[in-house]
Formats: sequence, C-alpha cells, structure tokens
Amino acid sequence: MPQQPQFDHVFQLLPTPSVLLLPDAPKFTIVAVNKAFLETMISLEEDLIGKGLFEAFPENPDDLISKGSSNLMNSVEQVSYKKESHKMPLQKYNMLLPGTSKFKVGYFNVQNIPVKDDNKINYILHSVEDVTDKKKLEIAFESQGQRFNDLYQQAPSCMGILMGPNHVYEMANPTYLQLINKKNIIGKSVKEIRPETVEQGLIEILDQVYKTGKAFSSNERP
Repeated sequence: MPQQPQFDHVFQLLPTPSVLLLPDAPKFTIVAVNKAFLETMISLEEDLIGKGLFEAFPENPDDLISKGSSNLMNSVEQVSYKKESHKMPLQKYNMLLPGTSKFKVGYFNVQNIPVKDDNKINYILHSVEDVTDKKKLEIAFESQGQRFNDLYQQAPSCMGILMGPNHVYEMANPTYLQLINKKNIIGKSVKEIRPETVEQGLIEILDQVYKTGKAFSSNERP
C-alpha cells in the first residue's frame, strides 16, 4: 500500500469490497485490501497482502465449467494494457474457504479501474459487488418454476391458464389441447379459440371470476 495515510483511511471506509493490485501481469500482486473485501471473502489481510490475485483466490480444479478466474484475468490484463476501466458482467466464482480445501460458490459483479499517474498505471482498483444471495434466490425461483411447469405438463387433468380480462391463454397442458382439439393457442383468447363458449356462458363465468377473484366450480357441466 502506498504511504498515504489519508488515502488508506478513505480506502478502508469504502463500502464496496475492494483490493489494490500492482499491474505486474500475470501475477497482479495484492498490495492493499479494505475491510469490506475481507468480510465478503471471509479472508484475513495477512493471507492476501503480497500474494498474486490468482494465488490468493485459486480456481476450483473440480469445476470445469466456471470461467470466473479466466474472465477476471482477461479483464485485469485488458485494464493494464488499455489503461481503461473494465466492468465485467455477472461472474460465478469458487472461493477457497480459509484453512480448508473446500470451495464456496459466489456470484459477483466486478469492476477493474486503473489508478494512473499521468499515463502510467500505478495500481488497479479491483472492486466486487456480492450478489450471491440474490442469484441463488433467482436460481431457486427458476428451479421451482421449472418443477411447476413439469408437473403442469404431466398432470392427468385438463388445465389451461388464462391471463388478463380477455382471458388469453398463457399455458395449456397436452391433455387440455387434446380435449379442445386445438394447437398453437398461446397468446390467443378463449373467445378466439373457442367461440362457442360465448353462447355456453363460459365467458360470462370467466369475467365474473376475473372481476371478483372468487372461484367457480361445477360438476358434470355439459
């Protein structure tokens, strides 16, 4: 860390988890780290200072799919070469838990900013935004949505899901399509697909359910 007490104080107060790197590619030595970064990465300052960025945060050898480390290397090399900031899209990282050989998955938005003196880069400010909880929640919702869709499509009952005051088909399972003997109904209204329902009073029932929010059921209805 440069001997600038005021800079060091401000750096430590930054709410964004950040580290200061030397532009000594391919090592990118860590020379300073703020408290927010240590808390986010569950790390100790003495375990990071003086180490290369990719030495301190190695790849998980068992994860052959994630490209977080290689993408980060490309980003800091680009900043070092072009002397311009680079903001990375959402990245998945495997973080080595201190004192273990186990990795923890995290999701981060990353930005790398050159700290320049005239046209010379002295450091690279590497900042991260931890969005792990948000991403895991999205994944859980997607998983639940897929599970619902699978159950819906495989259900033995005839089911269609309608949207809006015009009762537009949003979903319909195969059993329902077979019952009405129609295809390509998604995005079209019940009245358009089944005009006979107007005289049968079904549209009036759907209007009532949509407006009141009260369920309607009928047994052995012709």
